[in-house]
Amino acid sequence: MKQVAVPEWTNDAEYQKLVGIVKGEGFLKKTPLHYVIFSIVIFGGLGLSLYFLTLTNNPWLVALIALLAAFPRTWSGYLGHDIAHGAVFSSKEFTEAGTLLIWPLVVGISGKRWQSKHNTHHDHVNCVTCDPDLYFPAFFSQKQWIKKNFIQKFSPDFLVRFQHIYFFLLFPFLIVSFLIETVLYLFSKPFTTDKLIEGIFLATHYIVVYSFVFNALGIVNGLIFFVVHAMATGTMLSLAFAPNHKGQAMYDCTETFTWKHQVIATRNLTPSPVTDFLYGGLNYQIEHHLFPYMSRFNLGKSRKTIRKFCLDSGLPYYETTPLESLQEIYKSLKVNKQLS
Repeated sequence: MKQVAVPEWTNDAEYQKLVGIVKGEGFLKKTPLHYVIFSIVIFGGLGLSLYFLTLTNNPWLVALIALLAAFPRTWSGYLGHDIAHGAVFSSKEFTEAGTLLIWPLVVGISGKRWQSKHNTHHDHVNCVTCDPDLYFPAFFSQKQWIKKNFIQKFSPDFLVRFQHIYFFLLFPFLIVSFLIETVLYLFSKPFTTDKLIEGIFLATHYIVVYSFVFNALGIVNGLIFFVVHAMATGTMLSLAFAPNHKGQAMYDCTETFTWKHQVIATRNLTPSPVTDFLYGGLNYQIEHHLFPYMSRFNLGKSRKTIRKFCLDSGLPYYETTPLESLQEIYKSLKVNKQLS
């Protein structure tokens, strides 16, 4: 399994100057102790969630546990994300093994499929036809009306008129879409050893978890747990991903992509202890897109340095609050919906 490919824009002399500054300040160093603690919190949280299910049959408490369990489940996705980016291990072999293990066995989706899609997103962030994170029936820019991707070409006009509403209603179902993508990927050709390994880990994940939960809670409460947990996890992941680029500047694949596009097409969320906790460091999205292999525990530390460099280079280092980012997304969808 490959790490994020090194794109051409990283050869830019101005960007390399930033690399030298960031490296000189120590922000590109690995943070193994932080990830060990992070992993303990994640697995401890998942374990406690399952343990608490054995203590109650009250459906309201079951729903509450399912909601709280979405936090460590989401964070396990963050861990898998960082491993796949090469932000955790210096060894390529450990990175590949960790990605192949964490995603299917802990998160419950295909890491190989996710990594391929995510790498393309990083290489073509907010490209109207190339960014797979834009492959759904919604338009954030007039450019998308001119060059629709293959999904948008078949989007019913009457549906798109309500995109500023249904976009947010889809948040709880994100994890479901991930599962559908996983199944389609695993049963697609060609069949590979990686698919076999992931299939075994995925089967282990769902057999163990579903058997445990239904055995502890019964059918009805077990269904309550899985429905609430899936919707809560999907919502948390959507709230972490959507503010990063949606409603920001977009470009066409015919344009020459530079490191500056990574900044212009990206939005940061104003840091605070609460924001850093809820978004797990992904609120420093500009830093992450400029240095995807940087430890999430260094993203916030590098913010002032990278912000100064961007502003000195004449770039709009854009930062706003989580609520304002959602409002901006809503306005963008409303402005760019198809007219009746």
